[in-house]
Amino acid sequence: MKTFLFALSLIVLLGASALETSAQERYSVSDFSDFTQSIGEHIIDPIEEPFVVKSLGGQILSSGLPMEGVLIEVQGPNGNRKIKGTRTDEKGEFRFHHLKPGRYRFKTTLDNWQSRVGTIIVSKKAKSAPILIPIRPGT
Repeated sequence: MKTFLFALSLIVLLGASALETSAQERYSVSDFSDFTQSIGEHIIDPIEEPFVVKSLGGQILSSGLPMEGVLIEVQGPNGNRKIKGTRTDEKGEFRFHHLKPGRYRFKTTLDNWQSRVGTIIVSKKAKSAPILIPIRPGT
């Protein structure tokens, strides 16, 4: 029984390690080669939970302050590789118009700042609330 529990523990640990590795690989810079890359970009900071929205708009902040000039790009929907982009205004706000319902990948880009990536699901059944995306300086 002890041998079985040891073997099971080892399988769980190896499985967790493999999942951790695949999550890190999923968010490597090369996985987002279709998107714009900033100068010196080497950190991609994922947002794990998808945003579910009726229409896509929101604000990008750093330490609670609005970030002007951040490029936000969306790719999709549903595997379509076409990318649309916009920049934040002086209030850190952005908006995409006329996005079809579906699943989109997104990426934020600003020189010398960490890029954020994640998923946005546009659905007619979702709330019309703006999304907030915090960013951090690159290191």
